[in-house]
Amino acid sequence: LGDVSSQVYEFITIPRPCVFLNGNNIDWKGNQYYRSWKLGKVITDLSNFKELLDTSSLWQHQFIDEQLQIVEKTFDIQEGVAPSERIATEIKKLLQ
Repeated sequence: LGDVSSQVYEFITIPRPCVFLNGNNIDWKGNQYYRSWKLGKVITDLSNFKELLDTSSLWQHQFIDEQLQIVEKTFDIQEGVAPSERIATEIKKLLQ
């Protein structure tokens, strides 16, 4: 359960159900500041929260493709290459 924190990107490196609380009834669709809300269900109150969690295995599949795409765009994951090595290479390229 979250709001608009960037922590969701780390959370979905392994695709899993996400629920976002829209407590202020914001018109979020198409708003770049709420783009992470495309990664799961958006609710405006907690009245059916337990049911939503209990049924997450039934609706999670709707969001897996979007989650995988966002992770691929957000993180540069390369097997066998340390992140510090990759950033050093990129800095070197910029300085040349």
